Parts: sequence; structure tokens; C-alpha cells
Amino acid sequence: MLSSIEFSEKIFASADREEIWQHCQSYFEQFGFDGLIYLDAKQDDVDFLSNFPQYWVDHYVDQGYEKIDPFLSYCCRSDGLTLTGADFLNRYNYLTAEQRNLINEASETGYAAGFAAPFRVMGPQGAGGWNFLSEMSATDVEKTVEEHGTALHMAGMFAHTALSDCPQPHDCALTPREKEALTWL
Repeated sequence: MLSSIEFSEKIFASADREEIWQHCQSYFEQFGFDGLIYLDAKQDDVDFLSNFPQYWVDHYVDQGYEKIDPFLSYCCRSDGLTLTGADFLNRYNYLTAEQRNLINEASETGYAAGFAAPFRVMGPQGAGGWNFLSEMSATDVEKTVEEHGTALHMAGMFAHTALSDCPQPHDCALTPREKEALTWL
């Protein structure tokens, strides 16, 4: 099993965001969390990564679920870990029917239990965090979070720093003159 120190060394030595993301998936999967959602919502920018099936991401956007998703409105209101997923819905009576429906629909991907780990609590600079999801039972998720939650939270913070420090690729077309200029470098 890769230690958190070895994980941090790998991500900070990575050449690009794709490599960092691959290391994240491998590391958290060791603990049974193979469904990852990374969201960094700043005032004028959103960075979102997920290994959820594309059909689910498309459905989420089509339904406008970002407007009701309890991840930012509840999970990122404190710096603590929050158990997430349909298997834990009975603990959160304050969620609306629409929010419960969103969570139940998400569980159809196979990820019904997990935990949220914020790296930026909701404030003037936005909010952000990870939602680590699993196909494990709620009992197994709770046990894993009890045993490894602090280390996983810290690894998520390291990964956030690595992702933030690594420039995002931009889809831009260079003009012929710009391409020519690059050949002179």
C-alpha cells in the first residue's frame, strides 16, 4: 500500500494534471474509494474533476443539480469530514426532497456511501473539497473513515495543492504567426 508520504511525492513530481489525477485515483482506491469528485469553486472559476460515468455528469448538468447539490451548501460549511451518499441519507433530515432525489440518483452509479473532505470552507474565496465515494457498505465506509479519515483528508489537501499548482490545459488555437514564433525559441 502506498503511504501518504509516497503519494505526496508522486503527485508533486507529476508532469501534468492528468498524471496527478491518475495518482489520486490509484491512491484513494487502495482504501476502497474508487469514485472521486474534486470541486474547487472560486469567485470566477470552477475546477471540476470526476471519474463518475460521463452519462451521470451529463445528467447532473442537464438537471441543474449544481444549484441544489448539498456538497457545497452543507459539506463545505465546516472543515470536518461528512459521511455522504444514499446509505447515510437517514442522518440528514434537513435535506430537501430534491437533494435526496439527487443523492439517490447518484447512488445508481454504484456509489452509495462515502465522505466529503473540504479543503476550502465556504467563504468569500469560494469553497472546495473532495467527495470520496465507494461501493463499500456504509459500515465499511465508516470504519475506513474512522481508521484513515484524517490521513485521507490530508492526502486530499496535498492533491488539491498539486492540482492548483499545475497549470490547466487551455484549448486555444495558435495563429500561424504564433506557431512560427514558437519555432524560434
